[in-house]
Amino acid sequence: MLGEPGAPSLSTAFVEVSDPVRVELIERRSAGRGRMETLKAEVLSLETQRDEVAAETDPGPAPPTWRSEREPGRPGAPLWRCCDWAPDVSEDDRAQLEAALDAAGVLDAWISPEGSKSPGDGDALDAAALADAWLAPTPDPDQSISDVEPADRPGLASVLVPAVPEGSGLTVGAVAGVLASIDLTADRPARDGAAVTADGHFVLGPLRGRAAKPEPEYVGATARAERRRRRLEELDALIAASTEAVDSASDVLRLLDESLDALMQAASTLPSEEALLGSVDAERSARSHAEARREVADRASEAESIAAEVAGAAEANLQTTAKEHRLVLDAASLSTS
Repeated sequence: MLGEPGAPSLSTAFVEVSDPVRVELIERRSAGRGRMETLKAEVLSLETQRDEVAAETDPGPAPPTWRSEREPGRPGAPLWRCCDWAPDVSEDDRAQLEAALDAAGVLDAWISPEGSKSPGDGDALDAAALADAWLAPTPDPDQSISDVEPADRPGLASVLVPAVPEGSGLTVGAVAGVLASIDLTADRPARDGAAVTADGHFVLGPLRGRAAKPEPEYVGATARAERRRRRLEELDALIAASTEAVDSASDVLRLLDESLDALMQAASTLPSEEALLGSVDAERSARSHAEARREVADRASEAESIAAEVAGAAEANLQTTAKEHRLVLDAASLSTS
């Protein structure tokens, strides 16, 4: 017991009681800091991924030297930005078809919302500004090509599906008409017009040729841009959630630090043993005095009871004696005797 020989000091007793709590708080704080670092690393990783996705570009094929630079915001788009591959086209076929279209000058040719009109018709442009190539579709008046399954469509429309760029002013039907106007043959194309094969051969009027490349590069850019947009939205949501988790973990760490500080403050503000023992002695003394007063009161009450019993017995004895001697007792005689 405190103050007795061999008893622990007040500070020692406080440490014994509070140390398990302190150790638990420290362990929880250490785990919280580890989680905080993990969450921060996760946010950094997600932000890096987002930067990489946002920086991705879809460069088109190199323009021919004779072509003018295209003005931003011009209605329409080049063929390679207007379509994507049908799902069942193999990777090698995609590469060779793209190579054939590129070599024939068709891949980068412009599709205009005005159809066969050249881009810039009706504008006051100089001759250099009109140096370009564009595609004039041959629509089928009896059927909407875009409503037919890719495998049943004519020409390139059997391997390419329209993917209209946002803001281009084009329609799915216009792009499908262009694709259908370029023939696709199983062997080397033999007829005039525009045709390609899956092994890289192409026909453009009297022009024949063949090209090859290891993998496709350009077609499907619009679809890739849409996938990139969705991926950025997903990453933004993940970054927001991870950032919120970091904030929550920071709040927990702050509370743990405050709890540890309060515990340390309590240890530093313990009263001195002398003051505590003095308080204990004062409390004991007060309790002892109270007990003594209670004992005195009890004894006084007991003495009063005894005195009353003695007085009663004396009066009874007096009455008995008076009767024996035939004496009459009244209050006056009692008071003078």
